[in-house]
Amino acid sequence: MEHSAGFLELPRHFLALLVGDEFAFPRHGNKKLERVERQNALGDLFRFLFFFGKIRDIGKLKKIEKFVFYPSPDRIPSAFGNMRNDIHPQQISLFDSLENRGVIEREREGGGMRPRHIYHDIISVDNLLAAWREFLKNKRGRKDVQGFSTRLMDNILELNRELADKTYRHGGYTAFRINDPKPRDIHKASVRDRLLHHAIYRVLYPYFDPKFIFDSYSCRRIKGTHRALNRFRDHARSVSRNNTRTAWVLKCDIRKFFANIDHEILGAILKKRIKSGNVILLLSKVVRSFHTEGRPGVGLPLGNLTSQLLVNVYMNKFDHFLKHELKVKHCVRYADDFVILHESKEYLQRLLPRISEFLETRLKLSLHPDKMFTKTWSSGVDFLGWVHFPHHRVPRTSTKRRMFKNLRDNQKEESLSSYRGLLSHGNTYELQQKISKKPPVLDSNRPNSVKYSFSDFGRK
Repeated sequence: MEHSAGFLELPRHFLALLVGDEFAFPRHGNKKLERVERQNALGDLFRFLFFFGKIRDIGKLKKIEKFVFYPSPDRIPSAFGNMRNDIHPQQISLFDSLENRGVIEREREGGGMRPRHIYHDIISVDNLLAAWREFLKNKRGRKDVQGFSTRLMDNILELNRELADKTYRHGGYTAFRINDPKPRDIHKASVRDRLLHHAIYRVLYPYFDPKFIFDSYSCRRIKGTHRALNRFRDHARSVSRNNTRTAWVLKCDIRKFFANIDHEILGAILKKRIKSGNVILLLSKVVRSFHTEGRPGVGLPLGNLTSQLLVNVYMNKFDHFLKHELKVKHCVRYADDFVILHESKEYLQRLLPRISEFLETRLKLSLHPDKMFTKTWSSGVDFLGWVHFPHHRVPRTSTKRRMFKNLRDNQKEESLSSYRGLLSHGNTYELQQKISKKPPVLDSNRPNSVKYSFSDFGRK
C-alpha cells in the first residue's frame, strides 16, 4: 500500500475529517489541516481500515468508497450512518465521537461501556459554545440572556476557568408558579448555570440513554408523549389479543415526584456509573444547589435541564426492577406516571404491594393513593391527558375545558393551530370541527370587511 505509511505515522488521537469530497488530517506540530485529495490515497485508507477490522464487510467498504469518490450530500449520511455497527467491539472507532465532535475515551468494563476523562469534554470551550447555541433557542429576547451574551466569550472563558480550577459554585434560583394544568412550582437558575446544565446534558445524555429501558418515554430523544400513547395502545392490543380478550390496566402515579428525589440515593447511583471524581463533584454541586423547602438533601428543581436526565437515571432502577425482577412484559412509564397491562386483574393487584415497597425502601418515593386504579381497557383508561379505548382515544374532559378557555382568552391563530396539532393525535374529528368554526362579525372600523371572533369556542 503505497500511500498508507503517512496514515500510520499519525498520532492515535487524531481524527480524519470528511470535508466535502476530501479527507483532512491534522498536521504535525500545528492546528492546520492537510487535505488528501488523491483517490488512490483514499482507497488505501479504506483498505487500511478494513485490514485492521474497522470496516469488516467488503460490501460496506465498496459502498463507502463509491459515495466518497462520487459524493452526493443526501446519500453520504446513509453510507456512514451504521458505521458504529461495523466496528469490532474491542476497538476504538475512527468515527466514535459525540455530536459535538468531542471524543470520549471509552473502555470495556464488566461488559458495559463506561466513559473516561469526560470532565474535560464537559467543561471544554467548544462544548460550552455548542451548549450556548442550544440554550439560545427561543430565548434571544430575554433580558438576562441578552445581558449574558453582551460579554459572551468573557463569560464562557471565565466559566471554563472556574470549572478547570474546581472553584465553580452554583448560584441560586428564581421561583415562580405555572398552571400546567395543575399549579407547579418552577425554579429557574441563572443563565450561567443553565448554560452549564446544557453542557453537562450534551455529554452525559448519550452515555445514559442506551441504559434506559425501551418503555421509558419521558424527556428522551425520539420518544415523548405521543409515542408513549401509541406504545400504550400497542401493549393493550397485544394483551387483549386484538380485542378478543379483556385487558386490565394498573395505573399509578408517584406523589410529588421531583420534590422527593433523595440526593444520597441519586449520588450512589451516579457513582456506580461514572468513575470520574471530577464529574461526580460537579454533579453534586448541581444537585445540592436546590432542596425542597424544609427538607435538606431532598428534591430537584423542575426548571433544570439536568433534572430531566437525573430523574430518568433515578427511576431506571425502578424500570429494571419491573422488567427483571417482576418480569413485567407490558408497561409504559412517562416521568412519574406509569401503567402496567395484563390479562389478569389478580396478577396486577399482587404486583402493587411489591411496587410500593420497592419505591419506599429503595428510592424513598411513594405512590399517590388517589391516582391509582385497576380497570379494563374497554372501560376507558386515563393516561397522559387522553382517555384510551380499544378503538379510539379522546382528550380528557379537563383538557377540553382548558382548551376552550385558552382559545377564548388567547385570540391568536397560532393557538388554534397548536390545538389542531394536539387533537390530530386522537379521534377528535367533531372536536376539530367545533373549534374551527369562527362566526363572522362585522368590523366597525371597516364596514365592508369581517373579522373572526373566538368568543363562541366551546359553546354548543
